[in-house]
Amino acid sequence: MNALNRLGLILVLVLFSMNLSANDESRLSDCAKIVRKFYSKNAQRSDVPRGFEASHVLKAPTPLLGLQKQELAVYDEDMLVYRGSGSMHSGYFIDLIVANAQTCQPLQIFNIYSE
Repeated sequence: MNALNRLGLILVLVLFSMNLSANDESRLSDCAKIVRKFYSKNAQRSDVPRGFEASHVLKAPTPLLGLQKQELAVYDEDMLVYRGSGSMHSGYFIDLIVANAQTCQPLQIFNIYSE
């Protein structure tokens, strides 16, 4: 393989990688919209607009942990975990919202802190 062919192959691989990265970002953004909608419909009431933070990927079978490092769940598939928060009267709460990483299907809301 000559140098020009190698350079062409490298360029194709770089462009393919950039396209995959852009598609992943777009998919994660779409997932966040789905999960945010689920959270706004299914979360406990809040006097203030709920906070909603970006996800992290929870790789299977890593346990999902609460604030005190207690095990909340273990999943057979990779999951996206979002953090939500809100306030009711003088209280404050933090939730974790779990969605399937492949399908973006929201699965559960865990309340991990309330006061």
